[in-house]
Amino acid sequence: MTTPVEAIGRRARYRSPVLWIILLLATVGIAWVSWSFLRRQSDSPSPPAVDFRSADPAVASAYEQLCADARESPRSAVVWGRLGLFLMVYDFRDEARFCFAQAEQLAPLEPRWPYGQAAALLIDDPEQALPKLQRTVELCGNVPNTPRLRLAEYYLEHGRESEAEREFQQLLQSEPTNPRAHLGLARIEFERAAFAKTLPHLEVAAGSDWTKKNAHALLAEVRNRLGDPDGAERERRQAENAPDAPQWPDPYLEEASRLLVGRQAAVQGIQELLAANRLDEALAAAQRATQTYPESAQAWLLLGQACLGLHDDAAAELALTRAVELDPNIIDAQFLLGTIRFRLKRYAEAEACFAKIAKLKLGSAVALYNIGHCRKALGDVDGAITAFKEAVRYKPQMAEAHASLGELLAERREWIESIDHLRAAIDLNPRDDASKKRLAEVLKQTKSE
Repeated sequence: MTTPVEAIGRRARYRSPVLWIILLLATVGIAWVSWSFLRRQSDSPSPPAVDFRSADPAVASAYEQLCADARESPRSAVVWGRLGLFLMVYDFRDEARFCFAQAEQLAPLEPRWPYGQAAALLIDDPEQALPKLQRTVELCGNVPNTPRLRLAEYYLEHGRESEAEREFQQLLQSEPTNPRAHLGLARIEFERAAFAKTLPHLEVAAGSDWTKKNAHALLAEVRNRLGDPDGAERERRQAENAPDAPQWPDPYLEEASRLLVGRQAAVQGIQELLAANRLDEALAAAQRATQTYPESAQAWLLLGQACLGLHDDAAAELALTRAVELDPNIIDAQFLLGTIRFRLKRYAEAEACFAKIAKLKLGSAVALYNIGHCRKALGDVDGAITAFKEAVRYKPQMAEAHASLGELLAERREWIESIDHLRAAIDLNPRDDASKKRLAEVLKQTKSE
């Protein structure tokens, strides 16, 4: 008779080979998973080596974290893409392109990654950018529209008008009023000397803030070619007076701006607050920025702008003075400082600010115009006339400079030249009633003499 103990022992002896097999398979499985993981780790490239040690500590810290993420998740396209965007926004284009290439290998159907490579290459090697732009458009089509627009404009800039036209027309199928596409098609027709065909496209482009300035400039050329010099002059004036175009939306790269940290992030935040006219918030943010980054001329400039917006000229002058001490070549700070000092009747100091701008911008017409008014206020009529003449020479379409010059020349009884400039001022700005009145007085005076 078998005892219970013997029975248990017999069952144990019977089952032991099965248990050993299970244990062996488990051990082999664990070893294979570990080996596969280690192999993937060893096969995955390392993040690019970029020396951020001399940069803002916040930037260096953010970069180290992104690199750690890439080492921890080497098969994640999103992680590599985020690292590429970070490097792109800090202008490490080659290193950014390397990261985008890794992301594209891991997610070949995601259009953001070839587009990131194209954006980096367009600056340094446009020919190499083309296949990446083409691939992006294959993947995303017209949504968003920026990749196809950039591809079409690449073709146009490189003399491939037919291919550019095809891309612009493809975009217009889904966005019939896209102003950038219409401006591109107008340029193509202009190159073909089909001047009348440019007009419908330019009418659309001239109605958009994004393309208004360039559309009117091209319209001036078209009107001239069509034998309409008066129309060409009107278009030139509109182009001259149109504001600079805002930045075209680029969703694939806008994510990069959200990766800004430290000083650049602070500056961007203040700029956005100023643009939204949230002046109290901008002031507080700018004050924090100047405390955190006291050597940043840009932070002091923004503080000065916020103070000006809140009508605190004294605080604005202090901030702007600090900005130009840190960077004498920061034009916006010099201009605002000159404006404040002129308003405070410190004309010689104001002139020095505008003179710096004129030197930096190789004869800025606006700076020379302001120099003329500083000299006039100081009683230096000859110097003022010289400055106004220089302003007109650099910018013949500047109505204000013609008006001021005509006025001073009239005071000097230099009638003929005065009449010429006053008429030019009125032609450029038909609403200038003061110049009309002064011209009538000058004409009357010349008749009486």
